[in-house]
Amino acid sequence: MVASSNVQVRDEVRDAILESDVGPQILYHLASDDDYASKLAAMPTNKALKELGKLEVQFERKEAPVEKSETVARSKAPAPIKPLTAGKGTSDVLIDGNGAFHGTYAQWKAARQAKRIR
Repeated sequence: MVASSNVQVRDEVRDAILESDVGPQILYHLASDDDYASKLAAMPTNKALKELGKLEVQFERKEAPVEKSETVARSKAPAPIKPLTAGKGTSDVLIDGNGAFHGTYAQWKAARQAKRIR
């Protein structure tokens, strides 16, 4: 298809097509659409290079989902653990490490009736 096309472009445009990652798709598009290729050949170099950039974006978008699905791999690792927490704050019973109660008589009486201390 490309060899049968007779459209000629500037050297800068040709070099840009050859350096492109999607160059073969651009060449095929230009060979299949003679009107677009002749418009591209008639454009100034800067404008023609911008048009090539637009074509590259179109062809890269078409290829992107294929690359994305191949690179995404789900991990087989289990879900992360839930870390331990310190709790909700201070306890209701005010007993230190030696077993001595530190609080008011009302607090001691309430803890004793709730059977939290002896």
